[in-house]
Amino acid sequence: MNKEAVAGIFVGGHSSRMGSPKGLLSYQGTPLIERWVALFGQMHMRAVLVGARPEYATFGLPMIRDDTLATGPCAGLSALLSMVLSAPKHREGRAYAIAVACDMPYVPLHLVERLRDMPDSAVVAAQRGDFWEPFFARYDATCVLPILKSRIAKKQFDLQGILHDSQATVLPMSKAELELLADWDSPTDIPPKGVS
Repeated sequence: MNKEAVAGIFVGGHSSRMGSPKGLLSYQGTPLIERWVALFGQMHMRAVLVGARPEYATFGLPMIRDDTLATGPCAGLSALLSMVLSAPKHREGRAYAIAVACDMPYVPLHLVERLRDMPDSAVVAAQRGDFWEPFFARYDATCVLPILKSRIAKKQFDLQGILHDSQATVLPMSKAELELLADWDSPTDIPPKGVS
């Protein structure tokens, strides 16, 4: 298995509830985007931003524009998988992308390494009950992109359906580990200064 993967950090949301770009929020003094980039750097993985948002231009990271045929997060996922699949070094064998949301401040290195190192599967993702976590997931673009494109053509943009149709594999995680996937959607999610 070729475990080299591209890390796609999703930043394309409008952050309407938060009121400011969530990836620029700081946790323990570090912007969330920088935290993700440092984490993937420890894994020797290339990171790209999914969503061409001018607020993130100063980070100097490649930005991927959404697939214009889709809407919402599905448009970003389609763009990421298309980019990964078209890369010359992935034209043979499997082409993997790890997708994460920019607003998850608590994810530790070992969980992302576990996600990366899972055996071959079209999708590996965390799961809470019947709900898949599409932005803590590893995608095999060679398998998933045709399914995704077919659903886009039918105007089916829900990510849960994509993971269902891809017969996703559950990433083994304890209850305590699942809590580390908490995200910051609104100002009330951010702990007061001095509390982590």
